[in-house]
Amino acid sequence: MEDRAKNINQIEKSIFRAATGYEYEESEIKANKRGNTTEIKKVKKYKQPDVKAAIAYLNIFCSE
Repeated sequence: MEDRAKNINQIEKSIFRAATGYEYEESEIKANKRGNTTEIKKVKKYKQPDVKAAIAYLNIFCSE
């Protein structure tokens, strides 16, 4: 039963994060004409809030 509560908590956090938007890092790899990697650069990106996730969050976790 403890695992189930942990899973629900993790799902709640994931849906909330999707609903409110979040920042993440992505690697950009540059290569030359031969296909050899010349540069790997980490770039911060922002995922916009998802309205469907917000609706799901409110329906699931805030309904009484």
